[in-house]
Amino acid sequence: GTVTGVQTCALPISHRDPAGGLISVSVYSRKAALPRIGTLVLLPDYDGPTARDLATMPTAWVGSAARQFDVVAVSPRGFYDSSPLPCTLTAPYIAPEQDASAASTACRSNASLQSSSYGAIESVADLEMISSALGTGPVSVVGWGRGATIAATWKLLHPGSRSQVVLDSPDDPGIPQVRVAAMNRSAQDAGVNAAMGSAAFSAVNGRSRREARRLFMCFKACRLRASLSSECCADRKSTRLNSSHSSVSR
Repeated sequence: GTVTGVQTCALPISHRDPAGGLISVSVYSRKAALPRIGTLVLLPDYDGPTARDLATMPTAWVGSAARQFDVVAVSPRGFYDSSPLPCTLTAPYIAPEQDASAASTACRSNASLQSSSYGAIESVADLEMISSALGTGPVSVVGWGRGATIAATWKLLHPGSRSQVVLDSPDDPGIPQVRVAAMNRSAQDAGVNAAMGSAAFSAVNGRSRREARRLFMCFKACRLRASLSSECCADRKSTRLNSSHSSVSR
């Protein structure tokens, strides 16, 4: 199957200040293959299938019932094919370790942490505008991870906009994506330090420790821009930032 519609929607950065600038949100759609019974909105997580993947093969993710729905898969703000998080690198390129470290620092900055325009409430306002523009009426929603968090918030704030909601592993809707990114980075750092501190390294293995640390920095930079792929950090001196999945892991 193929995606029948791809749109990039220009939406307010802050719905509380519509004149304050625009942000892009990608929307992928697919018409029902059987007599239509409604519209199904699919919201991805940072990792795993992208919105395009969900719209291309919805039956692989939600079963054969998807054939009875017009499918609309939305890549929320902050995901790789919509406007990325403000602390990400600006474009895919070969990133040396110092740039990976700079990206990590940027995601911990006070300005980034307070960027509530990447929170679930703003994403819900995006969905309200998109569904209104498409004229979908009440929709069914399936969300994974961060997408499930946005779906749950949508249900709470606008209960009449959805008929059924299926949630897979939602998190706290009160935490903006930028703060989630920083929390994930801190957790990764703690994990690296704990793992490295638990083993005794010889002088030779000291090089292994430095290499492992470099690789973790690469991984974290990749996750800012996209989920890891098989090519990420394959080179010993640098890492390729792939833009094939979501920008930050949960």
